[in-house]
Amino acid sequence: MIKQVAVIGTGMMGPGIAMLAARAGYPTRLIGRSEGSIARGLAAVDRALEEMCAHGIYGDEDVERIKENLTATTDLVAGVEDADFVVESIVEDLAVKQELFAKLDQLCPPKTILATNTSGLSPTKIGSATRRPDRVVATHFWNPPHLVPLVEVGRGEKTSQETVEAACYLMERMQKKAVVVQKDILGFIGNRLQHALFREAISLVAQGAATPEDIDQVILNSFGPRYAMIGIMEYMDMCGLDLIQAVHSYLLQDLDASDAPSPVIRQKVKDGELGMKSGKGFYDWTEQDPQRVYERRNRIFLERLK
Repeated sequence: MIKQVAVIGTGMMGPGIAMLAARAGYPTRLIGRSEGSIARGLAAVDRALEEMCAHGIYGDEDVERIKENLTATTDLVAGVEDADFVVESIVEDLAVKQELFAKLDQLCPPKTILATNTSGLSPTKIGSATRRPDRVVATHFWNPPHLVPLVEVGRGEKTSQETVEAACYLMERMQKKAVVVQKDILGFIGNRLQHALFREAISLVAQGAATPEDIDQVILNSFGPRYAMIGIMEYMDMCGLDLIQAVHSYLLQDLDASDAPSPVIRQKVKDGELGMKSGKGFYDWTEQDPQRVYERRNRIFLERLK
């Protein structure tokens, strides 16, 4: 039974995950590396609470419950010593995660489930650093975690069914839609689909077939809204699989099938054009307000949660 939750990491994802666990009624510790990181993590929780309250999704009772259940610490030992479920949300680096999981294996009681919020690294490889691979599982939240409904629960090769069921139960208590990834595959489900789309979009830019702006307009004004309402497998059935086969017979051979980062991306990274955080990527952000883009992104999720 899960009674106590710990979340390690105060960056983009950890604070939101900790907030969800606290709202679900679990005493939750948010663990960071420094007092500064803890302060930033708690500030992120406050911003998320403000957003949820402003849209009428959370009320005073929710805020009170979260504040009561959520504590923060820089002490890893004290933070996880009595946790039943630990969620790791640190840098996306296999060696760093393995080092942390080996440490958690020493610090946590044998009953504790160790979960990774990796975006697509192997839970089998992460769990191999422990003596409890049967109790290691992926719980891939999507950004922003307090808004996006999905969590992918990913099995490692030795993850037990009991661990998967416990993770799904916790996700449902957090009011998330849990989907079990039945096989250990890099990227799970969502990121494999998403990055296949990224690869083709970048290829279209590289070929001079379309501008980044026009690619985004195609998505925003055609299949983007469609797939907010119907799944792609449903849509293929609606079209007829004979039609899908006919299109695939000539189109698939012409799609990008590269197995390495695009030269376009490599050059932009080399030039320091990293996107919003550097002021330029595919778009020039120097005279745009990124906050308005975040608000536009969040709007549909906020409406769904009401």
